Parts: sequence; C-alpha cells; structure tokens
Amino acid sequence: MLRYESGGVFREVNHRDGVFCGPSKKYYENGNIAHIGQYDSDGKETGTWQLFDPNGGVWVQPYAVYHNGIEDTAASDVLCRQYYEQQNVQA
Repeated sequence: MLRYESGGVFREVNHRDGVFCGPSKKYYENGNIAHIGQYDSDGKETGTWQLFDPNGGVWVQPYAVYHNGIEDTAASDVLCRQYYEQQNVQA
C-alpha cells in the first residue's frame, strides 16, 4: 500500500516481482477514491476502469477500456459519449 506523506492511502494494489497485478484503487489525498481498475499478470491495465471526482462522485463510469495494456480508444470514446448523453452534457 502506498501512502501520502500525510499518512492517507494513495494506492492499494498488489505487486508481484515489482509489477502491479490484480485490482487497483487509487485515492485522492482527502480519502475519496480517484479510480478503480485492474492489472493483468504482466502489469498491464486490463478491463474497464472507473474514474471518480475528488468529491466522491462518479466522473465517468466506466471511463476507459483496456486490452493487453492498450486503451481501446474507440470503446472508451463510446462510453464517454454515452455518459455525457445521459447527463445531457455536451462533450
């Protein structure tokens, strides 16, 4: 677990041989969750990631889709567009 100088949790993530693996949660210094995601066994981002604003609200859920550590920008763009349409916001 990585921590801010203030002692608050910065990131919860498992390591294997110095490589991130498994679920990951990153926090703002105020303690609210910044993002939630997953790393594969090679330390690459995988699956769908969620991003939260500093006040605890969901910014875009989900906001990115990864395959083998590479962002699927087309899928991520669709998710963002759908979110903004649901919120009646112009992106």
